[in-house]
Amino acid sequence: RHGIRAVECALGRGVGQHGLCKMGCGDWNDGMDRVGAAGKGESVWLTWFAGLTLRRFSMVCEAMGDPQRACRYRDTADSLVRAAEQCWDGDWFLRGYFDSGVALGSKYSSECRIDSISQSFAALVSADREKVRRGLTWADAMLIDPQSGTVALLSPPFDGKGPNPGYISDYRPGNRENGGQYTHAAVWLALAWFRMGDPDRGWQVLKTLLPEHHPLETYQGEPFVLAADVCRQTGKEGTAGWTWYTGAAGWYWRVAVQELLGIRFRAGRLYLEPQLPEGWQEYQASLQLERGTLEIQVVLGQKDRLLLDEKPISQGIVCENLTGSHSLRLEILRKRGCATDENHV
Repeated sequence: RHGIRAVECALGRGVGQHGLCKMGCGDWNDGMDRVGAAGKGESVWLTWFAGLTLRRFSMVCEAMGDPQRACRYRDTADSLVRAAEQCWDGDWFLRGYFDSGVALGSKYSSECRIDSISQSFAALVSADREKVRRGLTWADAMLIDPQSGTVALLSPPFDGKGPNPGYISDYRPGNRENGGQYTHAAVWLALAWFRMGDPDRGWQVLKTLLPEHHPLETYQGEPFVLAADVCRQTGKEGTAGWTWYTGAAGWYWRVAVQELLGIRFRAGRLYLEPQLPEGWQEYQASLQLERGTLEIQVVLGQKDRLLLDEKPISQGIVCENLTGSHSLRLEILRKRGCATDENHV
């Protein structure tokens, strides 16, 4: 019931003239608090997110015996996703629209020409995989800087040349959300590539974010924890800000474990669905269970098979039945692409 009230609150705000969720005084990027302050601005990212949430929550409604609500939420989700898919700018998806109707995140914009999260979340809900891949490819090209080892949130930064987006422009260009690396969003870019079945690009983004690849004299943060943001300001490229950021670390762990290693739980069952990048022949992991330990090994082999304590077994292991020490070995004939079921998010 609490979830329903939250969903209905969001839906009650309605959509704008492009059929998108209204931005209000900021969406995930709260620094964009002037984009929709007058009540007309719209957010492509929020529309992707709402569609994803509605699709997933509709399954909760089904499980709770409310099929009519589940159907309504699915229909609404489909409508929102279609509206977001129309916000294609030729090479990537827009970020949204200002109250004035001016596009945000367009190739014609003087600031924020491309925004990372509009491309990343498209990979989680849109069926137009060709456009999603093109948008992600441009995001890689325009937002990843190999020299500083950073993945920017948007580019170019806001610097007063266009409509006022809000307090995000109070940050100097290249700092925090204003064109710096905001690590949550950078991890979502990796997530998107894994969902597109491209583990090489996904792993490349994850590697780029690791502090160990940054020279300490530049990074100036602890070399063993993720930072909330990494600077892209001219002369300060690669300098960490706000380390020990648990949200960024949590998302990194989730993408690395669930997408790269493919260790997933669904409905209480364990599945191994790895996406090994080029050059990876195997990995090992140890999973602590409630009443024991499961040693996992994934290797490229001569055929596809899954062995529990050296005996063939099907995917979907009920781990609560395991006590003591056990071994689980997955042999795969080839690299596997990940399913795009939104249940996996």
